[in-house]
Amino acid sequence: MVHKPWFLVLCFDRPGAYLLIYHELWPKLALHSYLVVGTGFQVVVMHVVEDGKACILPECNVDMWDFMKAQLRKLSPPKAKIETILSKRYAALFQGEWWRVRVEKVEPLQLRYIDYGNVEEGETEIRLLPRELLHVKPLVIIQY
Repeated sequence: MVHKPWFLVLCFDRPGAYLLIYHELWPKLALHSYLVVGTGFQVVVMHVVEDGKACILPECNVDMWDFMKAQLRKLSPPKAKIETILSKRYAALFQGEWWRVRVEKVEPLQLRYIDYGNVEEGETEIRLLPRELLHVKPLVIIQY
């Protein structure tokens, strides 16, 4: 019999809380809500990477998520081309929706979608973040 590992996902803002996920299900879990073992705490698995990492949105961040998405929907076209700066945060268009990003690399452009977890390379539309979102920390927790 071959032993197949489980992933242990810890929830940092709830001591002792964890989520066990069987490894064969792991890639199919994105954007589903799960109850954390031994608590009434919910998490949403936002993005799963093949190397075993998952980006999780804790229940406590859902209201801020809704606020952030509402602010991003209000974005208007820039008056001039925006020059990206390494490590700075912007809004970027991905599959028809605006997301907060951090510039990981300028040439070629590489962006980390800080509220979803994925990293994408290539040109996309960029906007300055609304003032209300400039100091909001990333809403997902990256788990290993």
